[in-house]
Amino acid sequence: MKLFQVMVTHYSPKDSHTAVEAYILADDEEQAIPWLAAHCGAPDEDDEDSSVYPADDWWKAHPDEAARAKAMGLTVVNCDWGDREGQPEYVEGDATKLWLWWRGNYGDPEDLYYGATHYSWGEGRPVTKMDVAVLLSLNIATLCRAEVKP
Repeated sequence: MKLFQVMVTHYSPKDSHTAVEAYILADDEEQAIPWLAAHCGAPDEDDEDSSVYPADDWWKAHPDEAARAKAMGLTVVNCDWGDREGQPEYVEGDATKLWLWWRGNYGDPEDLYYGATHYSWGEGRPVTKMDVAVLLSLNIATLCRAEVKP
């Protein structure tokens, strides 16, 4: 079992904040998707294909992400012009897989009048059965599977 930290970043012309939204206990990211969909605006499994356009410098800082996206069944579209020709430009495919690949932290807000809110999370760190029992008994974490035997 792994512990995932879900972060929220909200920003608008009047205020902004970054905080821990929740801690989630799950065997893997895919098991956490139903909770994320209900609480963080993740796409439903029925959503149509979507696309993510990371900044050019993001691709340089994360050279292995194109291969990871392809391994997840997503399509990496390369730039076809300028000095970035042949390098990754954006990723497209199933919205749920795309959200998993990008870990929720995607999108450029089109209208910041009311603000924008982005959710993100990391890979998760392994936890022991005792950690699970303590996190659940103190209501610190949410369990994202049907049964657990602490």
